[in-house]
Amino acid sequence: MNQKIKVAVVGIGSWGKNLLRAFNEQAEVKYACHNGSQRSRNEVAKYPDIRSTTNLYEALNNKAVRAVVIATPTPTHKKIAMAALQAGKHVFLEKPGGRNYRELEEIATEADRRKLKVALGYEFVWHPALQWLKKRLKPEDILEMHFCWTKWGTFHDHPIPHLVSHTISMAMGLGFKKFALNETVVYGVVSETDIVHARLLLEDEVDFEIHIDRATPGTKFRCLKIITRDGGYIWHNDELSQFEKGNEKLKGVTLPPVTAVAAEVSNFLDAVRNGRRPVVDDRFGLEVWRVIEKI
Repeated sequence: MNQKIKVAVVGIGSWGKNLLRAFNEQAEVKYACHNGSQRSRNEVAKYPDIRSTTNLYEALNNKAVRAVVIATPTPTHKKIAMAALQAGKHVFLEKPGGRNYRELEEIATEADRRKLKVALGYEFVWHPALQWLKKRLKPEDILEMHFCWTKWGTFHDHPIPHLVSHTISMAMGLGFKKFALNETVVYGVVSETDIVHARLLLEDEVDFEIHIDRATPGTKFRCLKIITRDGGYIWHNDELSQFEKGNEKLKGVTLPPVTAVAAEVSNFLDAVRNGRRPVVDDRFGLEVWRVIEKI
């Protein structure tokens, strides 16, 4: 039986606590590094075998730690990732992996130089709905795609690198590689940019419409509609349905119970263990940045 890989998780906030739980289920989390807030301390206290610390270098200096998971605010991504790589650690980095393309490129260059692995946390690529679609659809089977994401909040982050980036990763997960921008319209509500409407042209003239609205309170939902010649598919939150042209009846698809986060953690740990590139690696993240910097 393979010995569990020892990791440190850096950042125990609203998303970091999910990664802490997911990595603790599949690896041996030695350290949980945080900003010292009572909320973070309370979260780590749920795991009595994990060392709680505000000192990142306590974890980086431990030679037993092979990988570092980074779920801190985006402006800190580059500094922490570079420190981890320079300490000889593989890195799981929450998306978007820095403030711009250049920062992630520097991280990728350092990782290549040191022959270390970097994975990006685009968890929707690993969602069982997208994995199901990927097995059954090729880009040439798709006529058009429409994505809508409505929610309230996260106004401290810019919606293009933090929300639109997810939609690009989904299209890449389905096999699309070429993205040309048709138009982008943005509106401010609470901040300068809260509603983003973009149209991209993918290969084979596939129209990809994206609508992100983080300024609508009430029910939070995500919906991806994929149109094919014979009908299509609707991925609504965590449910997937299919339909035929001319028939309004939706047929539900039974998906495996695995979570997207568990799947991405498994792939990263397998890459560390066996010397493979993660599926959603730094190169993948750079391609996402190429697209969102056009938007």
